[in-house]
Amino acid sequence: MGTSGSRQRGSAADAGTGESTSSSSRRRPGSSSRSSSTRRGENSATGSGGSRSSRQQEGAEPAQHAPTTRAAPKKLPLPLLHQTVTLKNNINLNRNSIHLCKAEDGHETRFQLEFTFDCEAACTLTIWYVAEEEVDDSDATIRFQSNYPHQPTKMEFQPGLGHKYKVPLAEAFDTTLVATRRNLYYHQGSRLYPLVLVLQTTGSVEPQMQLTYATFKGHEGDALTVSAVRQKLQCQGAVYDMKEVYGAEQSSLDTAECVICMSNPKSIAVLPCRHLCMCSDCAKDLHRSMDGCPMCRCKVESLLQMNL
Repeated sequence: MGTSGSRQRGSAADAGTGESTSSSSRRRPGSSSRSSSTRRGENSATGSGGSRSSRQQEGAEPAQHAPTTRAAPKKLPLPLLHQTVTLKNNINLNRNSIHLCKAEDGHETRFQLEFTFDCEAACTLTIWYVAEEEVDDSDATIRFQSNYPHQPTKMEFQPGLGHKYKVPLAEAFDTTLVATRRNLYYHQGSRLYPLVLVLQTTGSVEPQMQLTYATFKGHEGDALTVSAVRQKLQCQGAVYDMKEVYGAEQSSLDTAECVICMSNPKSIAVLPCRHLCMCSDCAKDLHRSMDGCPMCRCKVESLLQMNL
C-alpha cells in the first residue's frame, strides 16, 4: 500500500509540471490574466457552491437514534444461614472403618466384613445383604426385605466404645448367591442396597436406630471392596440424614481457630462442601462478598451454624 501511494503522488506532480509548461508555451499578451481570472472565478464559484452545501449540511437536523437500554445485572441470592439442632446419638458406626476381606477358608467368592462402632447404651446389630428399603411415612419406620438366601440375625452388644466386629466365617458373604452381579452395586435413586448395617438401642433409653448403607466396588476379576453410601438416624419419630462435617472431628477441634482471622473459634460450616472452618464474624463478611469456601473455593449455597 505504501509503494502504491508513492507512485500516485509522483504521477500527480508530473502532470502538474507538464500542464504548467504547456501554458507558458502558448501564452499571449493579456491572455494570462483572463485565464487566471476565469480560473479564479471558477474556483470562487466552486468554493461558494461548496460553502452553500456545507451550510445546508450544517443546518440539517441530526439523525435521531433510539436510546439503548441495558438489562440490569441479576443479583445472585445470598447464601442462607441455617441453625443446627443438636441430637444426642447413643450409637454410631464409623463409616470409614468398614472393610471387606477374603474369607478365612480361602474361597475366592466368600468375604468377611469388619468394622468399628460405639454404643453408649445396649444395642443390637443386624447386617442385611442385597436388601430393599421400605419406609412407612406414617411413623417414619424403616424396614428391609431381601432375597439373599441367608437371612440376618440380631446380635446383642453391651455399652462400650470402640467395638470391633468381624462377621463369623459361617456367615461370610458369598457373591455366587446374589442373583445378578448388578445387585452388588448401588445405583443412584434405587432403594435396593447391596449392604445395610443396622444398629438399634435396647433397654430403657430413648429408642434410636442408625442405618449405614454401603455398596461393593470392583469389576469382575478385581478385588472386591466396600464403601459407605449414606447414613441415617431414626429418633424422636423422625429420620435424619447424617452428613460428615469436615473439621468437626476431635483432631481438627484441637486447632479450632477460624482459618480466616486465626483467632475466634470456628463455628460455621459451608454447604454443600461441609467444611467447618469459620467464625460467625468472618462468615458475615463471606456472606456479603459472595466469595467461595475458604478451604476449597466451592460455591457457597448456604451456611450452617454448629453448636460445638
